[in-house]
Amino acid sequence: MRIVLSLLVFLSAAPVAAQSLEGRWLSSEWGGVRSVVDVAPCDEGLCGTIVDVRGGEAPEGAIGHRIMWGFEVKSDGTYSKGKLKPPGGAPQLNATITALSDEEVTIRACILLICQNETMERL
Repeated sequence: MRIVLSLLVFLSAAPVAAQSLEGRWLSSEWGGVRSVVDVAPCDEGLCGTIVDVRGGEAPEGAIGHRIMWGFEVKSDGTYSKGKLKPPGGAPQLNATITALSDEEVTIRACILLICQNETMERL
């Protein structure tokens, strides 16, 4: 009986399964364009690379730019400890990703105490 109770306690404390973020995502509009980001595992955790843009011309250096890296899944299903670096001269930001649904996530990126949320949709 103790073994069964111990197993039930262990299973009830098991981490929530995180949604796989692998695949292609479309960013919110930024500077008149939306980025298509390919998200895949990498040496630094989970990473994202800009592979295309929609709605205008790609800013110089955008295609092939690793925009995010280092994301680790937490027990609550969110991805944290990530870094985000938009193309160009923008600073590197600390970021977390939370799934809103199977088809939509929100990225919260912060520098110091200033944070901004962006929604991305699965392609």
